[in-house]
Order: sequence, then structure tokens, then C-alpha cells
Amino acid sequence: MASGRQTTEVKVGARRVFWGPAASETELGLTEEGSILRIEQEQTAIFTEEHAGPVTKVLTRERVTCELILKQWDSVQLATVIPGAVESGGTSVTFGRVPGINLSGTAYAKRLWLHPLETTDTTDQSEAIFIHLAIPQPQPIEARFTNEEAALIGVVFEGIVDTSQSDGALLGQIKTA
Repeated sequence: MASGRQTTEVKVGARRVFWGPAASETELGLTEEGSILRIEQEQTAIFTEEHAGPVTKVLTRERVTCELILKQWDSVQLATVIPGAVESGGTSVTFGRVPGINLSGTAYAKRLWLHPLETTDTTDQSEAIFIHLAIPQPQPIEARFTNEEAALIGVVFEGIVDTSQSDGALLGQIKTA
């Protein structure tokens, strides 16, 4: 019964990625192999004076991140995954806003939806992965601008608590059927 951090990793494989409020999401493109959903739980052992060992464990923190490698992107999608960035008519993306922007507001924290490629019908949400409120954190961008190589964007979406979820699942959901 050791205390500490427990981590579960799920390889998400090739999926379509959507980010935004339900029914008005922005499609961010496709994931590349190597994309991972990581769920971390911190557990703490509870001790009493009457017993030498722990009597129970409690879940004290939980965190979800989704590390994606996006391919087939355009300037709108690039601006979407860089908080504070602005897309200008398909020709450029500007960034470098004033520090201190609250990223937990709905402008930056939105639903992340990973849809299986095998299912072209997006109304079918079986086997979908959701993070209810996710904030993008751009990774070093490998933007190749030649026709010979794919242009890839690395981005980590970190989930934050969504208190509006009535089922008690405040971070996310993995649908298995």
C-alpha cells in the first residue's frame, strides 16, 4: 500500500481531433502514431496511532493530459493550439500576448474530443475519448514547409476540472462501446 503517483497511459493511435464546445468544435486534424492519453492519480496513505501500517488510502489529486502529434494542419489549426495566437487570413499566425492571461476561461479551456478514424459518422461517439475542459500547451513545433515531409504539430492538452458535469466525471471520459 505505497503512497504516491499512479499513472495510466493509453495510446490513442490515429484519430480525428476536435476542440471546442459540443456541436461547434474546430477540427484540428489527425493524430500521428505516438499520441498518448495520460491519467495520473496521487494517492496518500492514511495512518493512525493504533496501527503500525496504513489503514487506507485516499485519492488526493488527479490529472489528465493528452499528448498529441497533429498532422495535416493549416494556419487556423495552428493558431488554435497556441493560446493567445491569432490567425490572419490564412497567411500567418501571430503570437506573443501579454503574460497573465487566465487560461481557464472558455476562450482557452474547451472540450477535447478524439474520434476514431474507422468511424466516419461523427454523431457516433462510441470509442471516443473526451477531456471535458482542456487547455492546449504547444510543444516545440516541427513545422516542415516542404512537400516531401509531413508538417507536424506537437501539443499537450491538460484537463482542468469541469464542475458542470452532472455525472461526477469532472475531467474526462473514455467510451469503450
